[in-house]
Order: sequence, then structure tokens, then C-alpha cells
Amino acid sequence: MPIETRTSGKRQVVILTCLFALQALAFYSLPTAVDAPQTPPLATFPDQIGQWMLTGDERVQDAVLQVLQPDDYMLRRYVEARTGERVELFVTYYRQRSASRAPHSPKTCLIGAGWDPKSREKIWIDFPDLAAKIRVNQYVVRKGIEQRTVLYWFQTGNRVTADEYTVRFHSMGDIVRLRRSDSSLVRIIVPVMAAEEERRSQETAARFARALYPRLCQWFPPL
Repeated sequence: MPIETRTSGKRQVVILTCLFALQALAFYSLPTAVDAPQTPPLATFPDQIGQWMLTGDERVQDAVLQVLQPDDYMLRRYVEARTGERVELFVTYYRQRSASRAPHSPKTCLIGAGWDPKSREKIWIDFPDLAAKIRVNQYVVRKGIEQRTVLYWFQTGNRVTADEYTVRFHSMGDIVRLRRSDSSLVRIIVPVMAAEEERRSQETAARFARALYPRLCQWFPPL
């Protein structure tokens, strides 16, 4: 068993090394990417998304922005008129990513902020009206007695990716084909008010994602 563990660990190191090497090749050897087409500021994103109404528009601390370095972002709170359910929405947008400047994975940031993952999985969210579905990350995290459901994904145009390493590969192709490398992170957080309401918070997060994703597809520059 220890030998298999060491072998698996070495394999992961090799894969990650190859990914970073390929990314460096894309950014330094392939044609230079230009900025994506202009898009409206996220500050002007709709206050109403389906049945969800804006209740707060917040500012991210300067120290955090210096780490993230997005070209644009929004941190908002919405409430569903019918149920009173509340969500937090955080979106960061990068017009041109580089080896050192790109969307940060929430799974790292949440742990760094003291949130421990209770469960993690990738789920499908379907959109019957669009005849489409997207695959996103779903985490349940906890800190002390607090629990939250977290959904997040990476998005370029209408293309959604759950895995940050797959995003790197897509970015290389976009640079070659489209001479652009814009990307965004979309994160939704719903509080879990009681242990027995964990499932309810996951349903709330997915319901908000169904209202949000089509609007983001209209907002971000199409591929």
C-alpha cells in the first residue's frame, strides 16, 4: 500500500509539471493573446435575475484584490422573492490571463480562510429551456458550527469548466484559434441553517445557478 501511494503521488507531480510546462509554452511561445471584446462592467449586472432580487452590493478588501488581480468583479447578495432564500454571488473576470494572473480556485481560498470541506463532488445542472447542462463543483464546508454550500465553476463565453486544469488547456486553444484568453470564476454560497437543511441549501444554490448562467452567457463575450 505505501508503494502504491508513493507511485500515485509521483504520477500527480508529473501530470502537474506537464500542465504548467504546457501553459508556459502557450503564454510565451504561441501567438500573443489580445484582450477579449469589451463587456459591460459587472457593477451594471442586473439587480433582478428571474425571481431573485439584489439586496446588497459589497466591496472586496484591497488586500484580497491585490492577490486576485481581476479586471472586474462583483460581490453581491440576492434573495428569492417566493421563498426568502438568500445567496451570495462572487464573480471575477479576467480579460487576459497569464501564467501568474488567472481565476483562483475557491477550494484553496476557502481552506485558507478556515473552512473545512465536509463533502465535495461535481454535479450537473440542467437547463431544459436551453437544451443544455453544465458541470460544476459542489462543496459543503464548515467552520465551527457554521456550514455553507458552495457552487463554483470557470466560464468563458458560454463554456463552463469545473476543473482549473482543464481551463488551462482551453485557454491554450483559445490563444491559438481566437487570440484571446479571457476567463472568469463564478462562485455561489448558500448558508446551511441547520444540519437537516443541507439538501435544501444545495437545491437553492442550483436554482440560483439556473437563473444566473443564461444571464452570464449574455454578459460575457461569446466565443
